[in-house]
Amino acid sequence: MKFKQLQLVKISIYKKTATIISVLFLLVLSSCHSKDFKISRDFSKVFAWNSDSTAFAFTAITKIYRSPEGIATFPDGGRIKLELYDVALYYYDIKNKTLNRIVDFNDILPLYWKDRYYWSTRILFNDSLIYYKIDTPNKDDIRWVRDRMHDDKDSMKLDQIIHKVSKTYVYNIRRHTIHSTDVLLSKAEWVKFDSEKAKKLRKRCLEKIPCADWGINIQKQFRQSKEIYIDYIVERIGSKISRKCIWEQIAPSFNKEDVKNIIEKMEKYQTKLYKEFKNNDDGPYQESLKRSRYENYTRYFEETKNRLKNVH
Repeated sequence: MKFKQLQLVKISIYKKTATIISVLFLLVLSSCHSKDFKISRDFSKVFAWNSDSTAFAFTAITKIYRSPEGIATFPDGGRIKLELYDVALYYYDIKNKTLNRIVDFNDILPLYWKDRYYWSTRILFNDSLIYYKIDTPNKDDIRWVRDRMHDDKDSMKLDQIIHKVSKTYVYNIRRHTIHSTDVLLSKAEWVKFDSEKAKKLRKRCLEKIPCADWGINIQKQFRQSKEIYIDYIVERIGSKISRKCIWEQIAPSFNKEDVKNIIEKMEKYQTKLYKEFKNNDDGPYQESLKRSRYENYTRYFEETKNRLKNVH
């Protein structure tokens, strides 16, 4: 009996030790991602125009994430830590300059964990009707997901998703209704990819849309102190969209002291970049990079000061 009790005690100790190690490992990994958040937005390969070219439909993927650092970058560069992953079908009304969210695809994310499925969404825009069909996952991807299901409830949910995405749907703009359909309009075809048109649309229309219209609220989805948000502006941290959201959602709360603080910090940061450029001893290539960084920041500083004038 004593031997069995001793064995049980050892097993218990091993389990507790393993649990502690696992928790510590997870804590280490969680701390190995950048504190800075980035926001990215990707679009489907097609932008479907209506018949009179006054509106177009598309799929957009919005992400808020942190990049891996330190041990989290091994062995293959690491994975980003997602704070938000949102996928939806939209249409943009050019005349009224309004973005309309038709339907989100977040309920099918357990199966659609690869961006390429959304990029390949088939779309057709005809008058007030928008047809759409998500690319069907291959058997290997379905098997990969099913092997990681925890119980029958998860398996049933997966079956429902597979059934749902097997259909083609149509959205009625006037009635705001969605229903499945077995056929497209007579002689109608799915829109084909047009890269040049997509680039023009993004630049002309979509980049001007406020972050809130895309469902982004950074104070809820990636909460930080005002001081940290200010550092994003000062040091040009994060993505262009990240800073755009800060200007739209955080900057209106800046007071005169905040504005003064930002300008002073930017002056110091500009001086730091200038010293790095002038004191460079790493060769012509590094000198060129540091000069470019300093000159780009100088232009950014002037633009920022002009924007701050409109804050207060």
